[in-house]
Amino acid sequence: MAFPKAPGYGNLPNGSFSPVIYSKQVQLAFRKASTVEDITNSDYFGEIANMGDSVKIIKEPEVSVQSYARGTQITAQDLNDEDFTLVVDQANYYAFKIDDIEAAHSHVNFMTMASDRAAYRLRDQYDQDVLGYLSGYQQAAKHANASVARTTAPGTKALSEAGSDELLSSMKLKKGDFGNITTASAGDHSIPLAARLPGASTLPTATASPLMVIARMGRLMDQQFVDTTGRWLVVDPVFIEILKDEDSRLLNADFGGSGL
Repeated sequence: MAFPKAPGYGNLPNGSFSPVIYSKQVQLAFRKASTVEDITNSDYFGEIANMGDSVKIIKEPEVSVQSYARGTQITAQDLNDEDFTLVVDQANYYAFKIDDIEAAHSHVNFMTMASDRAAYRLRDQYDQDVLGYLSGYQQAAKHANASVARTTAPGTKALSEAGSDELLSSMKLKKGDFGNITTASAGDHSIPLAARLPGASTLPTATASPLMVIARMGRLMDQQFVDTTGRWLVVDPVFIEILKDEDSRLLNADFGGSGL
């Protein structure tokens, strides 16, 4: 009974005049936006039939250019057919049960709600697994942050010189890549971030700004001849917040854009 009563008041003592009402409106949990589907492709999806399959992908052969003069005897080079293997060895599932009587007498559609939630959880797990993989980490458990350094490459490496995390050392950005940072705290791979506020005339000696990090990422990719078409960057809300703090030219806040 929701309504209190005065001491000594005995009318309708059980409070049955005020029934409990179950709403047909369901409170939905907060959900993260899916990211991986927008930055990955499914080029080999049609060639993969079942879990456990593997696809061998041929790499573009290197061709040498030679000097030529009149009368030169042309020598044809042998083309390399090097490949790497894409292994499909992971799958996820969900399962729940609803009795026919429960479905018939429930005031909400649990089947629809649970299926919708399950679809979201599959996408969320997909995001966490793939984003962790791209960063050289893996999950310790489903739906957990990818916080365990990956030490074994699934399948074969696309580049033999890549480390056990399948990342190239030349493409890793670490604190030592920022010449302005002179402090030695927090380890070589930890890049302390801080907003570069308007009016700053010198570079900080203990931090890097988000724009400095992005610029160096772009430089590393340029030096490896990575095509500028299709490049993307995934950052967390804290990174975006610091970008906003420094009034970054990457963000257009003239009209109160989305998320500002």
